[in-house]
Amino acid sequence: MTTRDLAWRPVVTAVNAAQHVLIRNHSLYRLLLIDALEPLRWGISRHRATYVARRAQQLVPAYRDFYPEGGRSEIRASAWDRVPVTDKESFVKRYRIEDRCKGGSLPSRGVTVDESSGSTGSPTNWVRGSGERMETKELLHLSYAGAFGREPIFAINAFVLGAWATGMTVSQSLGELCIMKSTGSDATKILSTMTEFGPEYRYVILGYPPFLKSLIDNHDFDWDRYKVDAIYGGEAITDQMRHHLSKTFARVVGSYGASDLEINIASENDFTVALREALATDETLRNELIHDFGSLPSVFQYNPLNYYIESNERSELLFTLNRPSTIAPKVRYNLHDIGHTLRYRDAIAAIERAGRTDIIEHLRARGVHLLKLPLLFHYGRSDLSVSFLGTTVSPEGIRQALAAIPALDGAVESFQAFNAQNENDDTILVIAVELASDRDRTTIDRPEVQSRFAAELGRIDRDFATVYSTAPVALRPEIRLFNSQTGPFRDGHKKIKHSYVAGVIQYDDIPV
Repeated sequence: MTTRDLAWRPVVTAVNAAQHVLIRNHSLYRLLLIDALEPLRWGISRHRATYVARRAQQLVPAYRDFYPEGGRSEIRASAWDRVPVTDKESFVKRYRIEDRCKGGSLPSRGVTVDESSGSTGSPTNWVRGSGERMETKELLHLSYAGAFGREPIFAINAFVLGAWATGMTVSQSLGELCIMKSTGSDATKILSTMTEFGPEYRYVILGYPPFLKSLIDNHDFDWDRYKVDAIYGGEAITDQMRHHLSKTFARVVGSYGASDLEINIASENDFTVALREALATDETLRNELIHDFGSLPSVFQYNPLNYYIESNERSELLFTLNRPSTIAPKVRYNLHDIGHTLRYRDAIAAIERAGRTDIIEHLRARGVHLLKLPLLFHYGRSDLSVSFLGTTVSPEGIRQALAAIPALDGAVESFQAFNAQNENDDTILVIAVELASDRDRTTIDRPEVQSRFAAELGRIDRDFATVYSTAPVALRPEIRLFNSQTGPFRDGHKKIKHSYVAGVIQYDDIPV
């Protein structure tokens, strides 16, 4: 054990004790978020993660078995890179739920079980103890109050209910903070609720982006009489989608989380939204701040006291939940999301080098307080991409390219990407686009859409642009347009979260 490791131990102990006490008092907890403590928050993050990993090594049978050296060698922050990476395949599916919990068993009371949506496979059960649920609730309260202040709110939870993690946690957490109705993704219930309670309330609707768009596009409702904000989660949105939603919702902010870990690990705010919009148009700023993964990232801020977030050699994000209350610890957990983090001070320095201090000046002129918290840049899932002649094309890149095509403005309900093999065993990238219910594919110039799609995707994905310029015409990406709930989308009305990548199939097997 190094002297530096030993020196951090009392600090970690003090922070663990302070957070446990202060988390119930938001005014006092905000003391941990003041600007002056930025170096301490950043420095303590890995050491708090190390504490959690050591506890897992000592108390969690599955982790003790998974760790190459078992319990013989104590985990140290100075040797953090030697701590093994876990994920759903290598760890969660390998061990029983009980063996992944402290003490090798589930507590007999105070435990809730929820499940993930199964977007990458079969649904998976996750267990959460009373202590961690309390802390998650209080942190969600803190984030919610920071976004919307103390004004009375009527919140409508449009996330999927039942056993699904996000809908369950939102219902349990926000009910004490505001008026709450959990309707799930039932547009009729949402609109009838707002009609009955009237426009005197300030509403916040929480849901998945495709549902929020469908809610305002496909229903006859006098939105102008109401003040409504939107919180989205579950997938990214483009600047065009935010602009579209903002025509109805006063504010549109996103939250980043995962059923495997927690909801609301990171969140958008005025600063991150302004930065994301600037990245879309300023190549110099992009070169300073982000990596070229074929799409523009979503930008969030997070509290490093609670999460230690790093990237591996494949630029996949690794998460350690830093709070000791977690009954099934997550240590260097790989969601297979592509991204990276950046300290606040380094982000500001990059913005200054790019000559874009106007972003900061404009926010300060509006009275926006900039939180000195690190930034999380998220580009999408590493295991939900398709290929084009050797390059990787992400769903987020496809989404952004489609959103930039004028002929499809407001017309795209969803899409699916296929790597389709034709009779010559060539692989063709096919993008199937589902149009909104009020649009007809015969009124849209498909060749023009196909040409613009290639240009827009090439603008944000340099590798795609390079390969596309030399690709034979017969092997270039193909766009197919489908009316609402037809072709590969005929069962789409049954789905809440869209499935954007359909995998490799035979060209003639693509539904029509």
